Amino acid sequence: MAGGQRRSGKGSSRPNRQNKNKGPKAPEDERLWRRVTQHFSEPEDWGRAWSNAEVVEFLTVKERMEAQFSSDEKAGRAFQSKIEKSLAFARKQQERIVSVEDKTMRFRRPAEIDTLVASVRKWKDFMSRHAGKGSVPLTGLPRLADDGTGNDEDLILYALLEDVWQAFLLKEPLPKAFALDGSGVRTWEGYDLVREAKRCAERRSGLRFRDDEPAMALLLLTSGRWTVRELLQNRLLARRRDGVNPFPDTYDAGLVDHADHLPEVDGDREVAKGRTDLRHLPFVTIDPPDAKDFDDAVCLIETRQQANPLGRYRRRCPLRPGRHCP
Repeated sequence: MAGGQRRSGKGSSRPNRQNKNKGPKAPEDERLWRRVTQHFSEPEDWGRAWSNAEVVEFLTVKERMEAQFSSDEKAGRAFQSKIEKSLAFARKQQERIVSVEDKTMRFRRPAEIDTLVASVRKWKDFMSRHAGKGSVPLTGLPRLADDGTGNDEDLILYALLEDVWQAFLLKEPLPKAFALDGSGVRTWEGYDLVREAKRCAERRSGLRFRDDEPAMALLLLTSGRWTVRELLQNRLLARRRDGVNPFPDTYDAGLVDHADHLPEVDGDREVAKGRTDLRHLPFVTIDPPDAKDFDDAVCLIETRQQANPLGRYRRRCPLRPGRHCP
């Protein structure tokens, strides 16, 4: 109809303007970082330590909202609350906005972010080629230097991974070089370098244990970095540091001398005191012949009785007369 307004309905082909800007949004900390740093005009803006109040005031001035907030205090408080909430999220992420001392923060320079992004890309490429694919032998995949794969940079990264696995097993701090940048960052936008190092060990070893340590230990053995004896010694040392293994590698000389002078047990005398004499039974123990403290021994005797319908015989327990072994 001439001069009339076009109505929008089910048959209208007019685009929905409300859906025009829909799509994935950048993370909250990235949006805040862009909002603030677009107003940086001085070099010292990047290096200074900012408080929450200073960031709110900076945005209020740069975005010319003083007049609005002076006449509408409620809007000013809402704006402050929104910015502080975003700052709390950003400081928890510790990516584009980094916490410093005295509850202040600094904004990463673009060059720092470029370095982190490039480092993540480098590690992802390395892991995609060397994290282990296809069948894996029982001893795990050999180190890159031995299998002939990988360029010089790959060999350096793999050697660094071996240092990391060794640090995990010894319960020592991770190497400073094992980071995405010079400041020690190991996570960036969901990429966790420590998690990927453990996953690489699992895939290259072919092991599927709940813990990552057996996979790391196998690869260090396969590469020749550790011998079996060194592995056992290092693991016992690490567990002793955690208070899990209280036994040392060697004992005090005084304790050894005292143990050597302990007399042999007089079996007849002990039986006379009321102890049960079981010396006629064929016990098996893992203790050596000269041991004086047998803390674990087993004995199994099969005696013939009336056969059951299936033609089998039940075993009688020597320590519990009248009862059968399970």
